[in-house]
Amino acid sequence: MIIALVFAHVWGVIQLIFLGSLARTVRVRTALTAFAVGLYACAPLSVLLQVAWTRAAALVIGASVYGMIDRGAYTLDPLIEEVVKVLPLVGLMMIASIRRQWSITDCVLTGAAAGSGFGLAESLYRYGAAPHLAHPIPRGWMLAANIELPVVPSVWSTLHLWLPQGAISNQLSLNVHLVWSAIGGLAVGLIVLRRGWIWRSIGAALFAYIVVDHATLNAGLKGAGWTGGATIHTLRNQLWLAPILALGLAWWLDRQRQRTAVGEAVNLAAEQSASPRLLGTLRAAGARLPWSLPWVFGLVRMRRAYNSALTSGSVDTSGTLRAAVVHARDRIDQNLVHMKSPSASPSAPTPRMWLRATWWPSTILWLVLITPSLLYFVGGGWPQTAFIQEAMSRPGVWKLVLTLSVITQAWMIWRLVAFVRSWPAIPRLPIGDDAAISCLRIACGVGAVGLGGLTLTRVFSGLSPRFSLLHRLHAQEAFDAAPASTALQLANASVWAMARNPLTGPYSPQLPRGFSSEGGVASNQRGKNMMPKPRPPAAPALPPNPYPKGTGAPPELPPNPYDAEVARDASEKQRADEARSDRANAEADELAARRAYEDAQSKVTAAMSRLDPWLTTEPPDLLADVAAAKADYDLAVLKRTYYEQRAAFFENLPAARAADAAAIAANPDAKPHAEADLRAAANALPDATAAAKKKLDAAKEAAAEQQQRYRKKP
Repeated sequence: MIIALVFAHVWGVIQLIFLGSLARTVRVRTALTAFAVGLYACAPLSVLLQVAWTRAAALVIGASVYGMIDRGAYTLDPLIEEVVKVLPLVGLMMIASIRRQWSITDCVLTGAAAGSGFGLAESLYRYGAAPHLAHPIPRGWMLAANIELPVVPSVWSTLHLWLPQGAISNQLSLNVHLVWSAIGGLAVGLIVLRRGWIWRSIGAALFAYIVVDHATLNAGLKGAGWTGGATIHTLRNQLWLAPILALGLAWWLDRQRQRTAVGEAVNLAAEQSASPRLLGTLRAAGARLPWSLPWVFGLVRMRRAYNSALTSGSVDTSGTLRAAVVHARDRIDQNLVHMKSPSASPSAPTPRMWLRATWWPSTILWLVLITPSLLYFVGGGWPQTAFIQEAMSRPGVWKLVLTLSVITQAWMIWRLVAFVRSWPAIPRLPIGDDAAISCLRIACGVGAVGLGGLTLTRVFSGLSPRFSLLHRLHAQEAFDAAPASTALQLANASVWAMARNPLTGPYSPQLPRGFSSEGGVASNQRGKNMMPKPRPPAAPALPPNPYPKGTGAPPELPPNPYDAEVARDASEKQRADEARSDRANAEADELAARRAYEDAQSKVTAAMSRLDPWLTTEPPDLLADVAAAKADYDLAVLKRTYYEQRAAFFENLPAARAADAAAIAANPDAKPHAEADLRAAANALPDATAAAKKKLDAAKEAAAEQQQRYRKKP
């Protein structure tokens, strides 16, 4: 039963993710992490704020706490809840890379996911310990937990429902927290990502509407009412349509933001040969099913983010985001060409790899820590197995559960510290979705550790596992009904959101150094600058292994520790030879361009002095020819200078390494930088050359236009 309740809230998020696939840049993993933030961070924070203001207000005006809680349900509490649910999205929008790359559709989906997680928290606190009160009925279970007799639909029944509520009552069959937060996400997107007071006013009006609708619903549940409540109730009957309209408006506004700029297209090989491009995209997506579909759609999402960054005026000086998109494109093209079957993909994890991963110490520890929560919610979440929850609350078993809970919370704190230490690098991540999922994991960890710490503190103070965690605080009804055992197991279950995947997915783009394909900061570079650094050209590919697997050939020898150094020297020698050859070719091209330039100048001189009787063109045409020849000559000089400096880099590299080795031999604590400085200068060379070439290309185009203009004259 608990599985069906959780699935209902997740299913609504999946439905909106599918509808938003035309414009979203966030991954499903990011939306599910936002769902966890709503469950573990937003819900406890809203309760904390509600408890604080109701007690403070009761103390100031001299009223009872019970009376303030009843009045707060339809006055200030709805505002607090709606603000808290969109607070993670507002925090993400403060990071430049996310703000520039995300679409309004991403805001809608992230807000909806956080709201659905908030609604799941209310449902679990109310009914997480109530499987023994469930009675099987056709297509679900009826809970004899209160006078409304809510119904939890089965998983199969949930598949046929639109944005279903986990526990359906006579007044609530729609996941209203998801719908309200989807509208709130749209409001945040309009305020932050759109310009002009009109769109921002619309966003503010939408947010005000969901607060009023929330307050009106709570007032009806409390038996109170106010002027205009009937109109709001009439609009709520059409609330199921609001997420569809929100995604439709977001898609319409995102079209211009995600439009491909001229000269910035990064197309797959199948797209370059297809007309229209969408046909090539579909062919590539279906080329190597099932892996090709997520590969291609992942590239499409990255291209949308890149186009949004360009449209928002983001100047990607280092080309990191474009480099990531181009690298992913090239990797997909390579896999689609060389992979004969999905199982042959080098990135596809095999069953043996998964089985081997389950025996890793970190995986075993993760399974041990999450086992009590699985037993409580999954094993004991059915009417027939409700005795498992009862057994886990008995004194002997409860001590073991507390011991594992302390270990789980310690592990959570360790993971949280690791994420927090990486915070300085998160805003510099070039891909906004990676930065978003890292921030969301931090928020989820803070909320889970806070909930677990509060529960353990109350339990060690003498609270029974069957008693309400917040009973003495008189908090919100849903959280007031939560026993300590449910709150503790819910906090421990957050390890699923904080764990790192043991294996990557079927396609994990091998981005340049510093990029994260797992949606966060790499564990071996915590707190360091995660921006990718320029690399020298790749080493030549090694010949294929002449002894393929399964042919009975002897296994390959273990790698020699000196092979890497030998391969590096051989690769650098080959690239040095290539640089010298390129320099010689550039010098020959420069000589030819200089001669053409001198010939053009001599023609102008002859025409002006009338020494050449064969000339029939007018001098302006010849001057245009001179300008074109001059542009070609300047480009040739730039090309020759580039290859000269490139060849000089490889020629000076051994001397720089020798200088570094001598410095270390003289002082072991020294930090030599000769090779680093040489590489830094070489890495800066392509950008400087590209900037100069851009100006020369503009001059060449102007000269070509001038030539064309004069040639058209009679």
